[in-house]
This record gives sequence, C-alpha cells and structure tokens, in this order.
Amino acid sequence: MHYSQFHIGLDFWCGGKRWRCTDVGSRVIVAISLEPHEIVNLEVDPEDPSKRTERQYTTPNSLAVPDRPYTVALRALRDEPTPQRYKELNAVLRGFIPQWHVHGNYFPLADSGLTLEDIAYCNIVRCRTSYDNKPGELLTSQCIDEHFVRWLDLLHPKVIVFVGKWAWRQGKSAVDTKGIPCAFMNRQFQG
Repeated sequence: MHYSQFHIGLDFWCGGKRWRCTDVGSRVIVAISLEPHEIVNLEVDPEDPSKRTERQYTTPNSLAVPDRPYTVALRALRDEPTPQRYKELNAVLRGFIPQWHVHGNYFPLADSGLTLEDIAYCNIVRCRTSYDNKPGELLTSQCIDEHFVRWLDLLHPKVIVFVGKWAWRQGKSAVDTKGIPCAFMNRQFQG
C-alpha cells in the first residue's frame, strides 16, 4: 500500500497478519495487531526477588474483534485528548452502541424523547486493570479528575448512564455538580 492510502481505522494485511491503523504521522504509520496474541506478565516479589510469578494469556477472539475499533479510538484519545479525537471516538460509538444489546433492551431512546447524541454510556476507569482487579482510589481519582470531568465538559451529555453501580458511585458527584441526570445499569451481558 502507498502511504497516502492509510487513514485511522483502516484494516490492512502486512507480514501475513491483519492490522488496524491507529495513527498516520508525517513519516510513520502506527497500527495495532488484530491477531490474537499472547500476553505475558511477570511479577517479582519486592521482598524476595527470587520469587517470581508469570501469568500468560491470549486475547480472547470473542471479545477482541468487536471491541477493537472502540479500543483504538480510546487509545488515540488517551494519547491526544483533542476535540478531533473525541469526534473520532463519537463516530466509532455511533456504530458500536446501537449494536450493543443493553442499548436496545434497557434504553428505548425514542420512547423517552432522547437521541444517541443526548445520552452517554460511560465508565470511570477507561483502562483494564491488572488481572481485572477493582481499581484503587488513586487510579479512580486520577481518571475522574484528568479524563471524566473534561469529557463531560467537551460532550455536554443530557443524560449519563454508568456501566455498573461501582462507576455510578465514583462518578455521581462529578455529574451532580454539572446538573446532569444519571443512572446506572448492571453489567449483565448475555452472549
């Protein structure tokens, strides 16, 4: 492919593997692999360096493929929190959310007089924690202060729906300060 053919979100093949373009620089194309891959995490006990725990897992195909465009857009926003990156994330979400089963099951927008632009589904911590542990207080407060409040200021949602009661508990005060109605839904996905 020629450099001019690349754009953010483009899927392409290189070296026998599928990739997705996440950024186009003046001299570099940045992409993530769309292939399942193994992740190795090595933990060393600080009190006894001879004690090491190694955990290996692979990305699950069932979750990885549908979530990848969303993940790419979130990472781009994390690395470059500009209004343009928020627009790109919004474009991805416009295709992603209507296919999400909880969207139609829990929130009949037409019946409530709302559109997809009026409502925001969100979480507080945007990244996955190690081993899916509950986020600590420091990480949570950083995500609220550095990301969530700025996100509210940029998007001006009319209604917030937190994904999970924990997220609602953490973010409710920031939302209340802005005068935005909010609720939460439980994360009970059927697959």
